[in-house]
Amino acid sequence: MKLFAKEIAHKLSGIITLFILGGLIYIFSGNLLGLIKWIWAFGWFIGPFAILIISIPFWPSIKGAYGEYLVRQRLKVLDDKQYLVMHNLLIRLEIGKTSQVDHIVVSPYGIFVIETKNFSGWIIGDERSEYWTQIIFRSKKRFYNPIWQNYTHIKALKEVLKDIDGIQFIPIVIFSGNAVLKRVNSSQVTYLNNLIDFIKTKQVPIMDYDKMALIFSRLQAAITNSKRVYKNHIDNIKKKSESKSIICPICGSPMVQRQGRYGPFIGCSGFPKCRYIYKGQ
Repeated sequence: MKLFAKEIAHKLSGIITLFILGGLIYIFSGNLLGLIKWIWAFGWFIGPFAILIISIPFWPSIKGAYGEYLVRQRLKVLDDKQYLVMHNLLIRLEIGKTSQVDHIVVSPYGIFVIETKNFSGWIIGDERSEYWTQIIFRSKKRFYNPIWQNYTHIKALKEVLKDIDGIQFIPIVIFSGNAVLKRVNSSQVTYLNNLIDFIKTKQVPIMDYDKMALIFSRLQAAITNSKRVYKNHIDNIKKKSESKSIICPICGSPMVQRQGRYGPFIGCSGFPKCRYIYKGQ
């Protein structure tokens, strides 16, 4: 997105310069009415460009939310007598941790756990790699393996539903946007257009509606709407992501997230031999 914004700014630099120079001429000439007309004439340009600039820091969140919206719309075609659908669940676990699941579909054939990625470009990765690669022209960006990410969600759901026997979890990773899957060989990963067909390939019933309703109600009870819990969840994700790229300057060991008396922090994995704590400098 930053490269995209730079390219737009470069191409529009001439127009921006013209607008500024024209405005300065009207200001120094004292022609206030002319200045207003000049600004009004460029209104078609200023508004959209200002919105673009303001939205750049929030673009990843906006793009992710739009991807989840697209999946939500696709899931509406499912028969609600057979499929119980839930979206954007922030689940609080007994041990104080949280897990955010994009979509869950409870069906007679199992529980579909859906992770959504609204990406563009080529996507390269496999089930065994910790990180996958997104390639857009000459730009490469790593992101955490979405299959592993979805597995952590399933672990959380298993904890919430641990006293209910005979549950089968079916993980799905959906790529929307303009993503092209290159060298991604996994039955769990597919495109948005294939989502409903994938769900309907499962046709062997393993539970009745009463059990589905019990699972649905149990999941609803585990959902938290607390803003504080949500903020802590986001902060923990950022800290985990940050710690992945930090090496202890004392002993060279990787930094890891730890839980202390006053909350989570990033410390050296060589503890107790090394007691270095990363404070974000």
